[in-house]
Amino acid sequence: MHTCKSPKFFAFALIVCLMTTLVGCNLDYDVDDVPFPNGTDAGDTGCTPESDSELQSQCEDQELECGTLTVTDRCDAERSVDCGSCDDGYTCAQHQCVCQPESNQQLCDAHHPDACGIIQFEDHCGQTRHVDCGGCDTDSHCGVDQFCQGCGVDCDGKCGMVPDGCGDFVDCSDSSGGVSCETNESCQNFECVPGDCTDLIEECDPGFCGQIPDQCGGIVDCDVECGEDEICVDNSCECAPESDTELCDEHSIECGSFSATDRCGTERSVSCGDCPGGDVCDNNQCIPPDCTGRDFQTDFENCGECGNRCAVDEYCVDGNCEPQSCPQSQGDMSGNCEFFDDEACEEDQHCSFTIGGSTFFQNCVSISEEDDNEEGDSCDFTSGCVPGLQCFSWNQAGTQQCVPVCRRDDHHGCNVGEYCINPYANDSETTFDEMGVCQQRCSPQDDNACSGGLRCTAEPAFPEGTCHANFRCLFNGGSSGKSEGDSCDRMNLNNDGCPAGLSCFPAGPDDQDICVRPCESSDDCTGSGPSQECVNADEPWQAMRYCSPV
Repeated sequence: MHTCKSPKFFAFALIVCLMTTLVGCNLDYDVDDVPFPNGTDAGDTGCTPESDSELQSQCEDQELECGTLTVTDRCDAERSVDCGSCDDGYTCAQHQCVCQPESNQQLCDAHHPDACGIIQFEDHCGQTRHVDCGGCDTDSHCGVDQFCQGCGVDCDGKCGMVPDGCGDFVDCSDSSGGVSCETNESCQNFECVPGDCTDLIEECDPGFCGQIPDQCGGIVDCDVECGEDEICVDNSCECAPESDTELCDEHSIECGSFSATDRCGTERSVSCGDCPGGDVCDNNQCIPPDCTGRDFQTDFENCGECGNRCAVDEYCVDGNCEPQSCPQSQGDMSGNCEFFDDEACEEDQHCSFTIGGSTFFQNCVSISEEDDNEEGDSCDFTSGCVPGLQCFSWNQAGTQQCVPVCRRDDHHGCNVGEYCINPYANDSETTFDEMGVCQQRCSPQDDNACSGGLRCTAEPAFPEGTCHANFRCLFNGGSSGKSEGDSCDRMNLNNDGCPAGLSCFPAGPDDQDICVRPCESSDDCTGSGPSQECVNADEPWQAMRYCSPV
């Protein structure tokens, strides 16, 4: 501990004592006493890693069929393990070989090179699908066998207007290879027969569309016009179902297969194809491989789409980055200056925290030649920080740094990726509510987010000390003998933390702090406990994903 030598020093020392007491810090804490990950010692240099074949067994142990698995060997080195590949007709999804059904075009081509209309298939994955194989050219029609057949009529021996099979008629007279009936004959049902035509049809039946032969060599136009989503088939208006592409677009499905009822009331298994480039199909959406398993509705790092990271003062709500609601300032700071008012103090002074009794003040104090430490520099109370910075010790006991001062209600004064925090703002004996210092946000899923001895942890001062429910690096200790699911204390993390690879998070009963395993996908949870899956944390901690029992 430092020895007080002046009133100014006493004031700053008392600040540190109050702050470190409230978060359970110990200024005499020896960083060398902090255990290293996996119980190793900093001096261990004789570690022998597993062979590739030994690591390969993890694929079988975790029942992984394919893909590349990233593991950490016994020497804490990251290694890649090849879990194999899949047979033809199967694709690797989250380390499992999954049947990859034929595309619509492949099924249609297998039926007939000129397949047409909607055809029911059973693909090689055993799934029944109704596939739209398209229409035919203007000079052909879709036959009963559902492949395109040419339009036309062989007029040899026929008379009159003969249907061509494509909704049109051919005049089978002498000029087109047909016959013209003699004066004592008439054309009935496309043949010349003796006598007059007596079976003349003069009008269509009710509800008929298109045209019909009049049985006496002519045609009759039917009055019925089919609706917008109908087609005329065999003189009857029938529902025209959407194509697979139209149904995929209607339901915002980008890839894979899904079931839908078309406008004609038919339940269909619809195929929306594969993803372009290197994207993978996850829950019928094409996304980069790194985003499989993400909940784009709440994921702070991937809000609405892969890679769309919300700002430091935003939440992900229903796929949109929404501003966090910050509390109003809880009263004016006592004192004669304001940190962000450049004219509050004289030219040779700056606004600084001082303390009187148990109350903090902002006062103009003279700038000392020793107040020359920049942001991030180590500091103490005999060598201070340049104006605008304050010397605090909120990350690691016994280590002070110069950090920017900020306003809690709008985190003014902080850089991008930082937020304003003051865990002492709820202390009823102070008026230190409005101000705080800037803290760097970290990602709990990033193993390298914090330096040795620190752990990326859910902010213990939310909501009293900051309006931002984020994560920051906190000194981590007292984790010996603990494992996943054991209790911890974010407010006293330096004495009651979690082992390497785990994070202290309010995931227990009644939001109790427990040690959890951060994850990117459920693959990361295999082997960490019985039947676990990777889940998104509830509000307001959506930036966190952790392994949870199913």
